[in-house]
Amino acid sequence: MTGHDIFKAIREVKSGRLYMERRFLDRFARDAIQFEITVEKAIIERLGSLRMILSTRETAVFLLLLEGMTTKEIAAHMCRSEQSIKMHLGRIFVKFKVTSRSQLIAAAFSRICPVQNFARLVRSAYANHRAGRHLMGEADEA
Repeated sequence: MTGHDIFKAIREVKSGRLYMERRFLDRFARDAIQFEITVEKAIIERLGSLRMILSTRETAVFLLLLEGMTTKEIAAHMCRSEQSIKMHLGRIFVKFKVTSRSQLIAAAFSRICPVQNFARLVRSAYANHRAGRHLMGEADEA
């Protein structure tokens, strides 16, 4: 780095922003794109296991559920009765051994996520984030 680059980096950090040298930023961007491609491929491969568990109709219901649709909206979208959709949801719940939509989404996600223990990782990151915000709040008050 040149003296000008160092001065610029110090100015950026001092003003509360982050600074990263261009070559590192380029490498980081390439790695992030490659990581995204790798994760997407792994998810697509693992989706096949869900298709082996669910019937075609159950898969359609499940995908609409993932889009956030209510039972009534799924029924309208698929031109089926709400009772029919509830029946398919019930079968899906049994296959995943869950009792609610949120449990179903979590169970399905854990099956297709290529990162082991992802839920624990998210909980840990959230706890660390909250702890950091809590500590920052205490520091601001002091």
